[in-house]
Amino acid sequence: MLVLLAVACQHSLCGAVEPARAFLEGLRARGYYDTALEYLDQMASSPLAPTEFKEALPYERGVTLIAAARTQRDPHSASGSWTRRKPPSANLSNSAAITLKLSKPRASSAI
Repeated sequence: MLVLLAVACQHSLCGAVEPARAFLEGLRARGYYDTALEYLDQMASSPLAPTEFKEALPYERGVTLIAAARTQRDPHSASGSWTRRKPPSANLSNSAAITLKLSKPRASSAI
């Protein structure tokens, strides 16, 4: 009985997956764009992040940067840690990746 319980617990831990997209969307909805960008950085190397989510990291970073930019009143007096990161063009410079992401179904939600 104890062995069966141990196997069941181990199996459930091995299948653990980070609810990455839901958490990221929650951060964005609350306006925590700098935290969302840090979370995306962490998910790039996290074993808990789903593969599909890792493949969409450049897209998610772009969506987050665009959403953050929309909240700024004056781009010349922007404050906050997200503005000290690389400019969006540096994150999205790989045109092949952009083309690939635009062919995905979620691409229409970025516009």
